Order: sequence, then structure tokens, then C-alpha cells
Amino acid sequence: MERTIDNFLRHIAAQGRTPNTISAYRTDLHGFCAFVQGIEPPVVDWRDITALQATQFMAQLTRQGLSPSTITRKAVVLKRFFAYLGKQFPIPEKPAKFAQPAGKMSHPPDTLRPSTIEALLSHVAQSPKPTAARDHALLTLLCKTGARASELANANVGDLNLARREIVLGGPRQREIALDQSSVESLAQHLSGSGPSAQAPLFRNQRGQRLTRQGIWLIVRTHAAALGLENVVSPRSLRQAAKAHLTHSQSAQAGKPTLLLDGVRALA
Repeated sequence: MERTIDNFLRHIAAQGRTPNTISAYRTDLHGFCAFVQGIEPPVVDWRDITALQATQFMAQLTRQGLSPSTITRKAVVLKRFFAYLGKQFPIPEKPAKFAQPAGKMSHPPDTLRPSTIEALLSHVAQSPKPTAARDHALLTLLCKTGARASELANANVGDLNLARREIVLGGPRQREIALDQSSVESLAQHLSGSGPSAQAPLFRNQRGQRLTRQGIWLIVRTHAAALGLENVVSPRSLRQAAKAHLTHSQSAQAGKPTLLLDGVRALA
């Protein structure tokens, strides 16, 4: 499915579309691709997209609080992409219908309660999905370290040192993050028996490719939705909760920090 997107982007580039337009199309199409590949059962071929799946995607955009103009723009991108495939984007309603929620949108609170995070991690740990170990390690890092989704998407196996209980994140502006015991155990379970190379992505999708930031967002929201928390839990809210918890822990330990945040080296 990603290969088809790449072919389409080359097609519109040949038509003279600007780099900014191509980048926007890429983001929108990969977001839709991540959505249909994350549902049950996952979609693996564009020909299998149904009106129900397209409608669910548009409804999710509304739940995210996107503006009507943004939702309409994404729908236009998808219609053009499906026209390139020689088929109609299978959505019976107009995008404007999804952009007008019946009630007031609920916005995530600044900080999630510890009980909410515990319930989320417990749910993921008990999930029957084959990706449960990966998802649990991913959400544990989001909840416990305050890492950004983009940082975890770009992380490689070689950035992780379980023996020293730390992970290096951040790309050009690298930062070392100390890991607690639960994070170490979850990562060890995730990597158990895989034996990947140091340059392999730390988190992959079901096709063995690197998870994208959008893919991580979808994983978080899928598990949150199972608990009725889709309007509360997001990678950003998990990061804010982790930062609040770490600030409290540092204050309680009288100057002995437990984690690096925003470029400051942590102590184990």
C-alpha cells in the first residue's frame, strides 16, 4: 500500500505539484493508510477499502477536533488518490457532515491520572493481539519517559542499552533517558528472540517496517478507545502526564532526578 502511495506522489510531482503540496499529500495518505492497517481485520490492499472504513476514518478526524476545512481537504486528497487508482473514494456522506459533531468536543486534560495510565497499560499487557508486546513497550515508554512519538518512531535497537537501563533519543539533539524497571522489562519482552541488528527500527509495524509517528498515534488511540478513553488519551497527554510525574518525583527526592527531560541528563 505504501508503494502505491509513492507511485501516486511521483505522478503528481510530474504534473508540477509543489514540494509542500506533495508533502501534505504524503502525510494525509499515510495517515489514512495507518488507520486502515490498524483496524481489525487490517486492510492490506486498496481494493479492499469499504465505505464503512472510510466513514470510520472521517469520524475519527472529527473526534480529533480537526476543523471542517481540514477534514474537507483530507477528503479531497483521498478522492484524488482513489481517482488515480481508477476507483471512487467509498464514502457516501459529504465531509462536512463529519466536521460538525453533534455535541461539544471533549478535550484531553493537561494531566492524566495515574489510575488512568495504569488501566491503559494493564489493558495493553492483556491484549490478545500479536502486537501486544510491542504495543506495551511503546506505551510504557510514552507513559514513563515523556518521550515524543516522533522520537520513538526514529529510535533504533542500537539506541537502547538494557544493561545500563537507558535509551538515547532525539536525533541530532540526542538525549539519554534513564529507564525504570518496568520499562526495561517491557522492552526486553518486546525484543525477546528477535535478534535484530543495531540499525533496525526499535518499533516496527506488522510488515516489518519502521512505525511512523502517525502509526504510533493510531496504536495509542486504538487501545485508548477500547477503554472509552479515545478523547482523553493521546501521545501528547501521555507525555504531559510523564513530565508531571517526573517533576513530582524529582521534588520528592530532593534533587535526585529520575529521568532526563529536555536535554538534562538523568540519574538512575
